[in-house]
Amino acid sequence: MRLSQTVLRAELELRVRALRPDLAPSPTAPCQAGEVWSSALGSQPPPDARTSAVVVLRSFDLPTWIRETCVFAARASPERAADWLRSFTRTVFLAGNPDNLRGRFRLDHVAPDGNVAWVGPGPDEETATLRRLLRTFDGERVLGAGPALTVDLPRLAPGPPPPAGAAAHGGPTGAPGHRRDLYLAVAGTTVARALVTINHLLVEAVLHDELTGPCRLRIHRVPRLVGLRAAPAALRVGADQSNPDRLQALACLTTEVHDGQSAPTR
Repeated sequence: MRLSQTVLRAELELRVRALRPDLAPSPTAPCQAGEVWSSALGSQPPPDARTSAVVVLRSFDLPTWIRETCVFAARASPERAADWLRSFTRTVFLAGNPDNLRGRFRLDHVAPDGNVAWVGPGPDEETATLRRLLRTFDGERVLGAGPALTVDLPRLAPGPPPPAGAAAHGGPTGAPGHRRDLYLAVAGTTVARALVTINHLLVEAVLHDELTGPCRLRIHRVPRLVGLRAAPAALRVGADQSNPDRLQALACLTTEVHDGQSAPTR
């Protein structure tokens, strides 16, 4: 399947209708439609957004951050998750040391290495002081391509525990041989933009029960995503960096495959 502008626009419209059906663009309301498309693309908050999450980063390690982002999203209460989805999973990334914030702010989730902390999701006023205290995480370094990375995701949804002995054969995920593939377009992409892209893609996949774990997630950093062999489990669409009037496929999460099978995207 070629990722034409028609396909990408249809994917973007699906996201709007899934998260904010009340704001689905109408040909008779072009101004409102423009605001909604900007929100869905992540260029500005939704017209009535009041819910967000905050991420505080001391240092950045892609596999660790991906794993803990999924864990954080899975722990959101149903009520707060619903509000967060209505705000297009708006997330603010700040630079800071989580250790310096303990005791002063409520940290809802902290990565095991202590380098990243999450707050929320919740009303913006709950994190106003924290957002005023810390500067925005710049992440201006270009991410660049590289060898595939692997992340073992734990169970992210309620359900029966893995079979006895599964962890011994398949690592901490308890799902031997099961994997998902995450493809990220990195040509000219900064770390900051990659954070936003992956955050929206994975958080919404977790909150919509499309990514439940346990599984092994393999991360592929490729120059561009131009086509798919099959429909993906989730596709993140954004503005093309070289032409803001066009859309671009930024990241893709595949359906579950077994090791030895080819992933349905390239």
